[in-house]
Amino acid sequence: MCGINRINSKEYFLVFIELLFCCVMIVDSFIKDIISINFLTIVLSILFLLLAFFMNYERDNRYYLTDAIYTIIIIASLYYIAVYLLGLITGFYSNSNDLSFLSIFKNVFKFGLFITASEMFRYVVAINGKSNKLVLSLLVLILSLCDVSDLIYRCNFSDISDSIEIIGYHVLPSIIKNIALTHISYKISYKPTIFYRVIFELPQYFLPILPNTGLYLQTILNIAIPVIVFAYFYLMLSSKKFAAGNKDNPLKITIKVLLSTFLIVVIGLVTGFFKYSIVAVGSESMTPEIGKGDAVIVKKLNTEEIKNLKIGDIIVFRHSNVVLVHRISNIVAIDNDFCFRTKGDGNIAEDSFITTLDDVIGIVTLKIPSIGLPTVWINELINF
Repeated sequence: MCGINRINSKEYFLVFIELLFCCVMIVDSFIKDIISINFLTIVLSILFLLLAFFMNYERDNRYYLTDAIYTIIIIASLYYIAVYLLGLITGFYSNSNDLSFLSIFKNVFKFGLFITASEMFRYVVAINGKSNKLVLSLLVLILSLCDVSDLIYRCNFSDISDSIEIIGYHVLPSIIKNIALTHISYKISYKPTIFYRVIFELPQYFLPILPNTGLYLQTILNIAIPVIVFAYFYLMLSSKKFAAGNKDNPLKITIKVLLSTFLIVVIGLVTGFFKYSIVAVGSESMTPEIGKGDAVIVKKLNTEEIKNLKIGDIIVFRHSNVVLVHRISNIVAIDNDFCFRTKGDGNIAEDSFITTLDDVIGIVTLKIPSIGLPTVWINELINF
């Protein structure tokens, strides 16, 4: 790249637009917080159309485009497998977003448009200002502010720990992500960057359960993933060996490894090999809380953890070689041992039997609606 001092008229115009946009975002971040994501989408779209009309709008670098998409798919697949495997140890939590069909559609549509507008704006600025460090630096700053402006506005800068948390956990990962995506954008196209953001940012609006990785570990991942992507693309763009037609392309091998890992995880969950397992509910005894065909994530408990169970907890236990999912209705002591009375929410009376500590498998931590229906149907066909 050339130094900042070597700047042509086109780049002057880009710097002017960027500085104006940057000033607006800084005011919004630190003073007002009035700019909505819908407004940002409109502004970014207008700026893209304006710049694309008056400036250069190059076509894709198709030589690397396919490899770029494949690479993002592979890295994203490895990421999701890794974090959900980690969730088997750290636990899961229910998505706090409204998961009704209409809400999912609205969120995905709204943020999908925002991502598309952001990446098209990034692309047209990057390809016209790629020879100037100031243009690219301002571009990264603007798009990072778009990511974190609301967090910065809510930050209490008089509290050092709050400031460090916002900067370390949110601002820094956003800057690193935008540096990586800007490099990919002007080297290849806007398509891989849109695909990257869709696959990493939109699932939070429709996945029913999310792994509890914790803020610190999630931040490490949010920094590591774009760094890995940047490093791979840097190598790919530096060597013709990475062309899409290369016979040594590891895509097929990687897909086989991913599928094998997925099958191992599913088998481990079903068989109870991990700390967490999945159980399909085959009756309506727990309606309306848990319906027939729903699946529950079960956390295995040791003896001491079982003794800490309380009335109202939903537990998974064995009775007469059948696995049941019922709620604890009472805790009793028989011969100085803890025992539980249980009842299905949809049943009129308590279960006629006593559940001992040895019968308890674990506690229900999450419900996944309807995912267990195929298992229930197959089981009913076999036992017909």
